[in-house]
Amino acid sequence: DKSLREATLLGFTPTVPESGELPVGCLRSLEDLLLHIRQIGQTQSVKMRVNLSQWFENIFEPSWQSMEAVLGTQRANLALSLRSTPEASVERGKRIELGIELTDQSVILAVALTPENDKEMNILVEVRPTSGQIYLPPNLQLMALDEEGALLMEAQTRSSNNFIQLQFSGFPGECFTVKVALGNISVSENFVI
Repeated sequence: DKSLREATLLGFTPTVPESGELPVGCLRSLEDLLLHIRQIGQTQSVKMRVNLSQWFENIFEPSWQSMEAVLGTQRANLALSLRSTPEASVERGKRIELGIELTDQSVILAVALTPENDKEMNILVEVRPTSGQIYLPPNLQLMALDEEGALLMEAQTRSSNNFIQLQFSGFPGECFTVKVALGNISVSENFVI
């Protein structure tokens, strides 16, 4: 309309020609737009998965650091109960901010991997307080979700927990999500084994 508050979509194009001109006949249908958006979302979702198998090749995303770097002076004996051969295990952690609404409510999300056999991988996911805190916030939830988002398992803090953890196993190529939630704020990390 003349007030420029409404428009009628005629179609879309995923790219703009170098000339900057786009004939209406070259537009794709709006049904194609929905499919295109879904494909982009799936591609971005796959790109955002942390590839755990690469950790054994010392390939880490920059946000995933050694436990010593994440916890400072605290030493992380993260997976002692999980490890039968500590030298075969890999541990990484990252600081998770639980929103600006909460004053200084950040935690450490840690992941430890230990090969069970040629194919199966033991995975330990743990949430710990940051170095300035003794306990995790009460009612903090740690959840593991399958690729479709269905809840696999969860743990929740009480009034004075200094960590919570989930332990499970999986096979190469399997995808899962770890979700840390406090109240209405949550942070999710996507992984592929």
